[in-house]
Amino acid sequence: DESGQWEQVVQLLDDMRCNRVCPDPGTFDAVTHACKRAGQSASVFGIHEDMKVQKIRPSGFIYTTLIEMCGQSFDWTRALRYLNQMTHDHGGFPELRAYSAALKVCADSQQWEWAVQMLQNLQRAQGQPSAADYTSLVGIAMARQDLKLVLTATREMSQLRLEGDACTYKYALRACEEFADWKWSLKLFQEMRCARLPADAEALASLSSALQASSEWARAVQLLSDDGMA
Repeated sequence: DESGQWEQVVQLLDDMRCNRVCPDPGTFDAVTHACKRAGQSASVFGIHEDMKVQKIRPSGFIYTTLIEMCGQSFDWTRALRYLNQMTHDHGGFPELRAYSAALKVCADSQQWEWAVQMLQNLQRAQGQPSAADYTSLVGIAMARQDLKLVLTATREMSQLRLEGDACTYKYALRACEEFADWKWSLKLFQEMRCARLPADAEALASLSSALQASSEWARAVQLLSDDGMA
């Protein structure tokens, strides 16, 4: 029982305090890991407070976990505070995973500007954003109705050979429809097929509109026939 395991690990940490044994950073990492797996955000935050009292600097893993735990309550301001503390404690170079975690928290909290900032920070740190990072960015762009950003993000994903989910491709096809970009629309649709991602009626309609706007009727009919929509 994973729930029982995290409670036992936290109890061991309490026993160490009672016996005046000072836990080392590795011990705090292990306890944080157990609490993270059990989704116990309050315990993770409590561990960080204990480390502050004992003047033990948290590892990059603990800071990243703290940021991730903020996502449970959409507490993006707290997540950014942890990121700033991590930057200070680790000489101005947070772990790349911390930026990804902060990006997700900001995106899930609908803090679009901050989420874009996190992606830019990730790129400046010379880290390649993951498919999940770009998926978050595409979601942000659609929420802002920034279809140019949708196209830019999906083109970067393609160049990096990162696969998005079905929703990401659907948004990208919607952007292609808006700009009548039938060539990119076709490429995206082919990538969806290669990844065996389902195209719903909305995605197929966007593809058809982009092709029709560019007088690519034959391609539109053939593609829709292949997918049983014609």
